[in-house]
Amino acid sequence: MVPRGQPKPYSRDRTERRDLGRAGPVRRPLDNGGAIVANGAAITHDVALTGTGGVFNTTAATSVSGAIGGTGGLWKNGTGTLTLTGANSYTGNTNIEAGKLVINGSLASSVRILKNGTLGGTLSIGGNLTNLGTLAPGNSPGTLTVNGNYVEAGTLDIEVWGLAAGTQHDQVVVSGTATFQAGSNLKVTKTGGTFDLARTQSVVAVSALAYSGAFTTLDRGTQTTQVFFNNATGRIHGSGITETQTFADLTTDTNRKAIATALYANGLTDAAVIKNGTAVLSAATGTKAFIAAGEMGATTVAFLGAANVDTALDALSPEPYGTSLVMASRNTYSLARSLAGAQAFGDTWNAQLGYDQQQSTSTASTTTLNGAFDVNATYALLSRKVGTASVFSVLFANNDGKTSASGFASEASGESYGLGFGTEWTLGRLDVGIVRGELTSSGSRGGQTFSNQKINSTTLSARMSFTKLGALVPYVALSRNIAQSDAFTEVGTGANLNVATAKQSDVTAEVGMSYGIKLDENVTVSLNVAYEHALATDGDTLNASFADAASPTSFAVRTFGSSQDLLRGGIGFNLGLGEGRSAGVSYDYHTGADVKSAHQIKANYSFRF
Repeated sequence: MVPRGQPKPYSRDRTERRDLGRAGPVRRPLDNGGAIVANGAAITHDVALTGTGGVFNTTAATSVSGAIGGTGGLWKNGTGTLTLTGANSYTGNTNIEAGKLVINGSLASSVRILKNGTLGGTLSIGGNLTNLGTLAPGNSPGTLTVNGNYVEAGTLDIEVWGLAAGTQHDQVVVSGTATFQAGSNLKVTKTGGTFDLARTQSVVAVSALAYSGAFTTLDRGTQTTQVFFNNATGRIHGSGITETQTFADLTTDTNRKAIATALYANGLTDAAVIKNGTAVLSAATGTKAFIAAGEMGATTVAFLGAANVDTALDALSPEPYGTSLVMASRNTYSLARSLAGAQAFGDTWNAQLGYDQQQSTSTASTTTLNGAFDVNATYALLSRKVGTASVFSVLFANNDGKTSASGFASEASGESYGLGFGTEWTLGRLDVGIVRGELTSSGSRGGQTFSNQKINSTTLSARMSFTKLGALVPYVALSRNIAQSDAFTEVGTGANLNVATAKQSDVTAEVGMSYGIKLDENVTVSLNVAYEHALATDGDTLNASFADAASPTSFAVRTFGSSQDLLRGGIGFNLGLGEGRSAGVSYDYHTGADVKSAHQIKANYSFRF
């Protein structure tokens, strides 16, 4: 049967037909459907395609070394391979209905490969290329150039045995748009022995001015590791993981595995995959084949090309946001300690204006994201005597702080409010207090920005200061500390995160003592030491997802820095200024197994009114 639109090759009124496998003359002109039938021959004559052109019908490997010219088109029929090695100057279109056509040279106009046809060779096409059959560029390997648009609706077979285009892997170069239609198949054929594309390695299979559509099936051939194709760039990427692995198998840390699992789920798209000629899984069962579109695809490509997997995954982690919670919690905890021991005399109010600065860097993280914070509070503490042995206190504070980690920086500001009550009894003095703080944070993480992150913190504390033993005042304390942040979404170019509502809490016991040395009537020096121990902790994880994913997969990472055991030691100076006025300053150094560069500076001025 002759397909619709094809010249009729055997019309006796238009051509004299000869079987080139037999002796006899060959008529060089082919016009209006004239045919050359060959069952295996080397044709050296020049051929002129005139009218609508002519047909080469080959049932075995046939070569044409003569020049093919004219204004007509060329049809390739038959199951055999036809190789054109001469000069091809004909200006009609080329149609490959069956068998394989190999051209090493150039064609002046467009080419169409039908369902049962194959095109190969190192070739430059002067027009468009439409493939409904099989396109196998080069001669194991090689480059095929399309000086027009390229439509892929069949199978593109790309051989890869190295990174050099044209000599170690096939490539299609398109001056216009490359369109990958539904139903098309990309086959990545491993040649050259044991070569597999490793992670960080990629090759451009289709280089085009623009890209449209997507392949439906990925045939990985005999690759021993997963390869992924980017429909937006025409590039095949290596992964270094087997068919049964995911990105999580490229790392060992728990946080990084969680991020890698989500990136594998969201940064790649599902498709039908063929392995060694057998379908591995269909798109419906979740086999990853292609790089996702948009920001998630760009993030996946960056990960696959990163020199260090762990560093690349850390750049996608929400872990540093936990440092902001730690900062908020430590701030209210310290302000609650300021309520303990508040003084008042007679029927007057006692006012204390103070400054409290804390700084600390965590060393507990199992990644590169150890967080640091620097928080400052300026406060006013008002106290008044209640009865003969009790004191009621009110605290107002203005807070600002900074947190940082690798690739992360934020600034926060807000207010705190507190109430305290202290009373003298047989064993000494009991103080209870509550402080509530609110911070609003903005900053950046890995190029993404965030703003208006709301962080609330609360500390409820009780402290028992025992009766003085000479100049020594021992005490014990118990506190409940809670920090919470609202959900928010990052913005910017890259992998933006949806960060879910988070909560950290702990119950901390503290034991300490202070030793006062009166230098003269107005100057007192105090030495302080205390130990904090976390009795219980909860909520040291953050849940997040990739905001740019089509169907975001939630993942959880552990945060570090909260609920640490700390040893504090310091010195303070207090200067009496007369008439109920005094000024003080103190410095505490904090040390622990999981912190460094930790200290606290406090200053205050007290007066009565």
